[in-house]
Amino acid sequence: MEIDHRLLEKYWSGRCTPEERTAVEAWMAEDTPDREYELHAPNGEEALKTQLWQGIQGERSSKQEEPEKKPAESYHRRLHHWLMPIGIAASLLIVTSLYLFKWSSITEHPGLSIAEYREIAVPYGRKMQVTLPDSTTVYLNAGSTLKYPVRFDGSRRHVLLEGEGFFEVTKNPEQPFIVETPYAAARVLGTRFNMRSRAPDQSSLTVEEGKVQFTAAGVADTLTLIANEQGIYNGKAMEQLAVNSRNYTAWKSGEIIFNGISLAEALPELERWYDVRITLQNPGLADYRVKASFMNASLSSVLHDLAFSMNINYTVKNKEVILYQ
Repeated sequence: MEIDHRLLEKYWSGRCTPEERTAVEAWMAEDTPDREYELHAPNGEEALKTQLWQGIQGERSSKQEEPEKKPAESYHRRLHHWLMPIGIAASLLIVTSLYLFKWSSITEHPGLSIAEYREIAVPYGRKMQVTLPDSTTVYLNAGSTLKYPVRFDGSRRHVLLEGEGFFEVTKNPEQPFIVETPYAAARVLGTRFNMRSRAPDQSSLTVEEGKVQFTAAGVADTLTLIANEQGIYNGKAMEQLAVNSRNYTAWKSGEIIFNGISLAEALPELERWYDVRITLQNPGLADYRVKASFMNASLSSVLHDLAFSMNINYTVKNKEVILYQ
C-alpha cells in the first residue's frame, strides 16, 4: 500500500478526516520488510532549538551545552517504508515537517520567526531527486539529508545539507540561493553544482555550470568558482582546483568514478552506495590505488572488477564484505 506524503503531513498536523486518519494508521501498521524510520510530530520549543544547525559565522567551533528539553506534547510512531532501488527516482518520499526557528547563516541579525521545514533523509543504498518550492532540483546521494522550508520567503533561499547533493538552481537574481552544511556554505543566483560535506576536513564544491561563491566556517577567504573548478576545505584552509566536473557529478546518473584515489578512500563510497560494510583483512590494501568507473553496476560486478585489477580476493556474507590477499 502506498501513501501520499501530503496525507502524512495532514495527519501530524491534526487536519485529517476520520477516513484519512484510518487510512494512515492502517498504512503504519503494515509490516513492510525494509529499514525503520521515525516520523516525529512537532516537539516543544526548546527541543526544536536543539535541532538547529549553527550558522557558518556562528560558534560552530565551540561545543555548546544542549539546552534542557521541555517535555514534548507530541508523540512519534515507528514507520516502515519501501524505497526504490538506487538509480531510480523515488515517487514516494518520506517527508517530515519540522517547525524550526528561522535561521540565517550569513546575516547580521538572525530572525526568530517560526518557519515550517521539511527534512528528507536518504539511507545507504538509495538516491533521491527532490524539487524545491522554487523549482530548483536537488539530487541527493546515499547517506545524505536535506532540510528546506515549504516556502522561500525573505531575501534569500536557504537549505541545509548533510552529505552530498547536486543542485540545479532556478535563477532568481533577487533571491540568492544558499546551501549550508555543518562546515561550509555556497551562495549562488542560478547554476549547477555538486556540494559534498561528510566530515570537518572533507568539504568540497564542484561547479558544472555558472558561478558559485564557496566559504567555510572560521575562514576569512571566499572562493569564486566557475565551471570545471572545485573548492576544497580541509578543516583549516581552502584550495581552488581545475577539475573535470563530470568526475564529481556522474553519481546522480548512476555512475561511480574513482580517479586514482586510495582503496581506503573508495570503500566508504561503496559502503554508502550498496549499503554494505567492507573490511580490509590486510591493512596494506588500504594504499592500493583505484582508477575505474562503474555505470549502474551491481555490487558483485564491482567487487569482481576490483579483485581482478588488484589481484585480491573477497567474500560476501549478507551485508558484510571482506577483501584479502
